[in-house]
Amino acid sequence: MKEMLITAGYISIAIMAFASWLIMFSGLDPSTALSSKGVRALRYFTVDSNLLMGVSALLCLFSKSFGTKVLLLAGTTAVSLTFFTVLCFLGPVLGFDKMYSGSNLYMHLIIPVLAVTMQIVSQNCTGLSFPVICWALLPTLVYALFYLRNILKKGPEYDWYCLTKGGPKTYLPVIVCFMLATFLIASCLWMASGGSSMQMRILSFSLYRSLFPG
Repeated sequence: MKEMLITAGYISIAIMAFASWLIMFSGLDPSTALSSKGVRALRYFTVDSNLLMGVSALLCLFSKSFGTKVLLLAGTTAVSLTFFTVLCFLGPVLGFDKMYSGSNLYMHLIIPVLAVTMQIVSQNCTGLSFPVICWALLPTLVYALFYLRNILKKGPEYDWYCLTKGGPKTYLPVIVCFMLATFLIASCLWMASGGSSMQMRILSFSLYRSLFPG
């Protein structure tokens, strides 16, 4: 029964992720905020993270390999970052009514919540060591570099998330902030979905000793 629910959950995630993108791609999305027609929709981390989650959800239906587990962790981390960014920043700035309408309702809320639920229920990280979290940071890092390149090359109007309104002095702090948030999300997901608690205790003790050697 549990396996059937997990399978149904991941199938639902894949269908919603690809359907949401196709609706946006075709120009049928009723949402007017952070939505673009055609391939331009791929410039949004929301779309990219949800497509990554959709691909990983499909792959996990056919494989339980190390690579699939890591990809699932990366996808779940990415859509979780989307969820918290909307909840804590974009929602208050642009309006929750816009952030949770049309395809955005699925990509900003429903898919992330379902993905985290499936990650925990399936105990996806069982057998995965703590360093795999580094792979979960890659989507955020790659997108951050793409985003920064666009702003530097094409101008501040390409800051569609309104993250760097303070000018160049804010670029590095914003990237560091998002990478730290991604690390914390990935760590929590790893621990909640079967990651080794013993490894976590060892890492915590090592960090404590390095900060307080006395």
